[in-house]
Amino acid sequence: MRSKSNVLTVLAVFLLAATTVQTVGAVGTPRECVVVAYTPDYAANHYSLVMNASVLIGDDLIVEGNCPFTLVVNDGPTFQSEGDTLVVPLPEGTDRISLTVDNVTTHYTGLQVFPPASVAYADAIITDPVTVSASSIVADELMAHGITAAILFFMSTSVVYRVARYRVDRSFEVVV
Repeated sequence: MRSKSNVLTVLAVFLLAATTVQTVGAVGTPRECVVVAYTPDYAANHYSLVMNASVLIGDDLIVEGNCPFTLVVNDGPTFQSEGDTLVVPLPEGTDRISLTVDNVTTHYTGLQVFPPASVAYADAIITDPVTVSASSIVADELMAHGITAAILFFMSTSVVYRVARYRVDRSFEVVV
């Protein structure tokens, strides 16, 4: 009877845990509308995502979305799209972009725009490289495995000893 109640308890805990897990998804408007704005530098294969106080490298602003949106660059003309890709020339000196989706306007400020020709990309130079030999990696792995085996041995031995001591203490009756 006791094992049946333990099984039911475990089953109830499992079902409760399975039904209370929240799923993770993209944050969007109630219709799950997603709009992304970025600037491309095709020559360097570099894309700059539009966000507050960001540096944008590119001549065009590309806005992609799956729902209607409205775009305003530097309080200039208004561009509208019905959920397609919108490509807008981005003038140098742009510091504000406003994007309206489902009557919610997001203002991006503090932007710095540079044309691709004015930016030079350079490879990072590592002055103090760290090299690790294969034998050093093998030795470290062996040491980690040995320490893990020792810890598991002592922990499992301790648990088995305590369970055995508990069972012996409960099963034998001392008669004086």
